[in-house]
Amino acid sequence: MADKPSFQDLEKSLAFNRTMVNSIPDLVWIKDGDGVFLGCNKAFEHLYGACEAEILGKTDYDFVERELADFFREKDQKAIQANEPRVNEEWLTFADGGYRGLFETIKSPIRDPQGNLIGVLGVARDITRHKEIEQQLRESEDRFRALHNASYGGIAIHDKGVILECNHGLAEMTGYSTEELVGMDGLLLIAEHDRDMVMKNIVSGLQHPYEATGLRKNGQEFPIQLEARNVPYQGKQVRTVEFRDFTHIKESDQERDRLQNQLNQAQKMESVGLLAGGIAHDFNNLLQVILGYGDLVRDDIGSEHAAYSSLEQMIEAGHRARILISQLLAFSRRQVLDMQEVNLNQAVVEMLKMLRRVMGEHIDLDFRPHPDLRTVRADPSQIGQILTNLCVNARDALSEGGKIIITTEEAEVDETYCKTYPFAKPGTFIVLSVSDNGCGMDPTTLEQVFEPFFTTKEVGEGSGLGLSTVYGLVKQHDGFVQVLSEVDQGSTFKVFLPLAEDGIDKVRDPQTEPILSGTETILLAEDDEMVRMLTTTMLERNGYSVLVSENGEDAISVFDQHAHEIDMVLLDVLMPKLGGRAVFDHVRKTHPHMPALFTSGYNMDAIHTNFVLDEGLALIQKPAKREEMLSKVREVLNRKNSR
Repeated sequence: MADKPSFQDLEKSLAFNRTMVNSIPDLVWIKDGDGVFLGCNKAFEHLYGACEAEILGKTDYDFVERELADFFREKDQKAIQANEPRVNEEWLTFADGGYRGLFETIKSPIRDPQGNLIGVLGVARDITRHKEIEQQLRESEDRFRALHNASYGGIAIHDKGVILECNHGLAEMTGYSTEELVGMDGLLLIAEHDRDMVMKNIVSGLQHPYEATGLRKNGQEFPIQLEARNVPYQGKQVRTVEFRDFTHIKESDQERDRLQNQLNQAQKMESVGLLAGGIAHDFNNLLQVILGYGDLVRDDIGSEHAAYSSLEQMIEAGHRARILISQLLAFSRRQVLDMQEVNLNQAVVEMLKMLRRVMGEHIDLDFRPHPDLRTVRADPSQIGQILTNLCVNARDALSEGGKIIITTEEAEVDETYCKTYPFAKPGTFIVLSVSDNGCGMDPTTLEQVFEPFFTTKEVGEGSGLGLSTVYGLVKQHDGFVQVLSEVDQGSTFKVFLPLAEDGIDKVRDPQTEPILSGTETILLAEDDEMVRMLTTTMLERNGYSVLVSENGEDAISVFDQHAHEIDMVLLDVLMPKLGGRAVFDHVRKTHPHMPALFTSGYNMDAIHTNFVLDEGLALIQKPAKREEMLSKVREVLNRKNSR
C-alpha cells in the first residue's frame, strides 16, 4: 500500500503549480458559481491593477463598469449552463498601464467528482496582433484580387497548360466565364496553328513576351501577346501568364502605316509644290514677256500680215502654259479664288479644246449645254480644274474607251431633296454634270470617293487627290457634289454651284473692249529687266508716264524724289533688297491713300502675298494679259478718283 503524500509534499506541489500558472502570459482566473474570485495569476493582476489577495473574495463589479461586468457574468453563466468550455472575444482595458487589446477568452465549468459546481475557470489570450495580421492579410488579398481582376489583360495560373486560377480580364477577353476557364486546357484559348509554338514555350519555360493568335469562345481569332513567369503555387512550380489583346495595337500599327503612306504621298506632293513654286516666279515672268510682247507685235503688224496667224498660235500656246502652271500649283496649295460671274457653257467650251487632247482618241467627249444658262459666281480657272479632274476620273473608268457626257442645267433644290441628300442645301443652282459608261463603283468605294489619298489605282498610278480636290474647290464655291454610281453601270458626278446674285451674264472678253488708257504717273518697281521693259512699254503706249526702279531700295529713293508727281505705285511683291511690302509701308507713311497694285509670279496664296489679300489690296497674277494689266491699273486709279 502506497504511502500518503506528506503535507510538505502537497505544499511543494501546490507551490510548483502556482509558479507554473503565474509564468503563463495568458490571463488565468477562477470564480465560484456566484462570480466571486477564488484565485488568479500574475497576468490577471495587471488587468485589474491589484494583487491576488486584493482580488480574492470580490467580483467583477468591484473593478469594472456594470455593463462590462454584466457581460462577463453572462459569459460565465453560458459556460455553466452548457457544461462545457465556451469561447468568445472581448476587448479588455488594463488598469495597470492602460493597455487595451482584443482577447480570446475560454471559460470552462469546474466540478467535483460528484458533479457539483466548484466554479468557472477563465483563460484569456491576447489576440490583438494576430487579428491585425489577419486583417492585413485579408486587405492584401483583397488588393491583390482587385488588381488581379482590374488588370487590362487576362491573367491565368496554369500547371502544364491546365488553368488553376484566372481573373475577370481573361474571361472578358475570351468570352468564357471564370468558372468555365478554371480547369480548362489553356491551349484552347490559342488558335490551332499557334498551339505547337505556345506549348513549346511552356515546356522550355520561356519568360520573354511573344506574340500569338488567340481564340475566343465564339471562334474568332485575334492577335495577343503572351508573357509568362514560373512561380511557386501550393507547394509546386507553376506558370502565371498574362494575355494582352493586341487588336487595337495592330489596328493602330496598320493605321500608322496608312498615315505614313499618306504622309509620304503628301510630302511628294509638297515637293512638287515647292518645285513648282520655286520655278513659278521666273517661269511666269518669262510668260509675261512672251505674251506681252506677242500682244504688242500683233497690234503692230495687223491681221493682214503673213506672220499674224503664227503669232496668234504662239500667244495661244503661252496662255495654255499659263493655265498649266496654275494647275500644277493647285495640286499642292489651296487656291485663292478670283471670283467672277462665269457662264459655265463658255467655260466648258474653252476647256474642251485642251480636254480633247488630254483624253485621247478612244474617249468621246459629248457636251450638251443648257440654252440660255444663267451665270454662277466662280473662279474660272478653278472651274476648269474641277472639270479636268472629273473628266480624267471618268476616263480612268473607261479602260477600253467609251463616252463622257458633259451637261449643264439649272436646278431648284428644295427641302425634300435636302432630306434625301443631307449634304445638299436649298436654293437655285447651276449644275455641271460629268457622266461615263465605265466600270462604276460599289457602295464602299462610293463612301470614300472624296477622301484624300483614297484611290482604286495601283501604287504609282495616281495620288488619290483628284476627287478630293474637286470636293474642296466646290465647297469653296459654296456648292456641293452628288455622286450616282453602280458597278458596271457607270458614274455621274453632279456639281451644284450657286446662281450669281442677279444671274445676268456679265462675263466680258477683255480683248473685245477698248483698251483703257490714262495720263497719270506710275512708279513701277520690278526686278526682272524684261518684264520691267515690257510693262513700261505697255503703260507708255497707253498714255501713262512711268518712273522705273529695279528693286525696293531704288523704288523708295525714286518715290521720295517724286512723291508729289506719282499717282500710283505698281510693285512686284518679291524683289532683291526690299520687297513690295516694305516699299508700300514706306509710301503710306506719308501718302496713306496712295493707290497700289501688286504683281507676283508666285502662287497667290504663297506666304509673301498673304498681306496683299489680308488687307484687301489689289494684286494681279503673272503672267497677265495686256488687257488684264491695263484694266487693273485703270481700276485701281479710278478708285482714287472716285473718292
